[in-house]
Amino acid sequence: MEPVGRPHHGAMREAWHDSSQLMLPEEYDELIYDPADFVLRKYWPRIFGKMGLLGHLPPLCGLIDYFGIPFALAPFATPDGLELLDTVREAAAATLSGMIEIDAHVGRLAAAGFPQAFMSGTQPPFDYIGDFLRGRRGVMLDMYRCPDKLIAAAEKILPMAIEKGVMGAKISGNPRVFIALHGCVEGFMSLDQFKTFYWPTFRALLWGLTEAGLNPVVLCEGNNTTRLHLMKDVQPGTCCYIFQYVDWKIAKQELAGRVCMAGNVPLPMLALGTPDEVRDCCRTLIDAVAGDGGYVMSAGGAMDDSRPENVKAMFDFTREYGVY
Repeated sequence: MEPVGRPHHGAMREAWHDSSQLMLPEEYDELIYDPADFVLRKYWPRIFGKMGLLGHLPPLCGLIDYFGIPFALAPFATPDGLELLDTVREAAAATLSGMIEIDAHVGRLAAAGFPQAFMSGTQPPFDYIGDFLRGRRGVMLDMYRCPDKLIAAAEKILPMAIEKGVMGAKISGNPRVFIALHGCVEGFMSLDQFKTFYWPTFRALLWGLTEAGLNPVVLCEGNNTTRLHLMKDVQPGTCCYIFQYVDWKIAKQELAGRVCMAGNVPLPMLALGTPDEVRDCCRTLIDAVAGDGGYVMSAGGAMDDSRPENVKAMFDFTREYGVY
């Protein structure tokens, strides 16, 4: 789909046809100037086929007077505008129905003794750009080609990322906010790049949430061992790091007494291993990490493909062996 009102040629055409890049590198200034306007008039038309009309709206900053508002409303009276409104109405109804079902399911789980660990989420600013706008390849190139704009965009998104987590927690009444780390793993960026592009706004996000009285629950996908000496710089007793894989000796040395640690039961073991292997793994984790408290036994991610007998072995063994 061609973006509304923007010609393409050369490198721009090549970048646009990389489906992982929903924002061109030339558009950083637009994102930095007004992220909300960029999302509404550029991003949404590109990801929602029937929202192309939004690309013809005037800039949002112009919709505050008696000249701008009529020009913004008029397109919605056209055939394309009426179709868009009908589509939005249908999508909203489907969304509301899904939310009602989820709420009912959450209620059933809570009644059975399984309250939700968290009910809201947000992301580090770098990952908002890498996951949704520039794509992983694009944001990697941006670290070399336009590093200042990438940093400025992350800083611009930061207060919105904090607000998203705070708002979700207020609505749900659950103070824990889920955050998944994607672009900072050791296999993607170096430690120096982590210090420059990722950690400053990620740290500010964690501190912003904790200063609002909330508890970030951070899923550290991949290996983040070499970042732990930086990641311990959080408000003590407020954050939980769930590790997919980590060197527990280093993790305990850097984080014990400062953050809650969880995870490191391998997902392949839960999916393909035996209950005895799971019990041995749990024993090793408890002996290595849990002696002083501050550890939650868990897998390092979603257990959708796990064998029920292995999940049961993890729960039962922890209840039996993980006693102080």
